[in-house]
Amino acid sequence: MASSKPFLGLLLSVTCLLQVLLAAANPPPPSCDKSDEELRFMFSQWMAKYSKHYSCPQEQEKRFQVWKDNTNFIGAFRSQTVPSSGVGGFAPQTITSSSVGMNRFGDLTVSEFVDQFTGANNTALRTPPPTPLSPHSWLPCCVDWRSSGAVTGVKQQGPCCKFDYKLCLC
Repeated sequence: MASSKPFLGLLLSVTCLLQVLLAAANPPPPSCDKSDEELRFMFSQWMAKYSKHYSCPQEQEKRFQVWKDNTNFIGAFRSQTVPSSGVGGFAPQTITSSSVGMNRFGDLTVSEFVDQFTGANNTALRTPPPTPLSPHSWLPCCVDWRSSGAVTGVKQQGPCCKFDYKLCLC
């Protein structure tokens, strides 16, 4: 029986070569084809639409840069994806049913959005350092919580899972 390893090696080499050629033939899209003046006008319209006001010009410039980065991401996503409309021919684009667009969170970075709107609490994942006990403190090695009334004793609860065999239609 002939070994299939040489064939698999050749197939892998051809696949890698095709991926390199496709990557070279499809450079990443330009960040944005609009001038800075046009983007600033669009940003001012976006600010008016979502009633955005910033505390100082430096904050507004920072938010403009974030908004511009998000606009560039949206443009790149749209240029690299094709909405799914059935089975199509081979193309380097990604076929997806998702879409992206600008919304009221356009001036936030991903980490700012997560911190402000998802309720993520990373501090709960960090364990606090252990508190050292003084050598003169005494704690019992074990506690019977029943004697202190915190819990009751074990009770017979019947079978864990009652199953009516009459209802089983298998």
